Amino acid sequence: MSVREDFFDTSISRDFFASICGDLLGEGFGREVYACAINPDIVIKFETRARSFQNVLEHEVWEQVCHTALAKWFAPVVDISPCGTVLLMRRTMVPRPGELPDKVPALFTDMKTENWGMLDGNPVCHDYGITISNFSIKKTRKAVWTKPPAKVRN
Repeated sequence: MSVREDFFDTSISRDFFASICGDLLGEGFGREVYACAINPDIVIKFETRARSFQNVLEHEVWEQVCHTALAKWFAPVVDISPCGTVLLMRRTMVPRPGELPDKVPALFTDMKTENWGMLDGNPVCHDYGITISNFSIKKTRKAVWTKPPAKVRN
């Protein structure tokens, strides 16, 4: 399923999509992420699976951490649509070798390098819709970074 093909099926909605969304930056289990054509500092995340709720979870996580010391580890959520199907987030850049930290807060559970990026010179998690465990954990742990498996296209 592709957001562009499956959800924007009228001429007005296709024009809107083309005006707002730039390149497809990535896709995962339940979302597609696009560059924002009108603001290069923002990405647009679209939910592509029913009952995925990754956007809603990211928004809720950000709301919990945005005024705490943990905020520095997260790419900020800018806004979310009323139903949660569209999320705006600060755009990160791909980290260079050696830029990812040796230790991260223990609440991060999915340590794929593709879930992280650099924002204002700091490493941040930009895909935390399903990668967080317990917020009461205050410890750090050694980060064992994994590369995602190669995507197979049919």
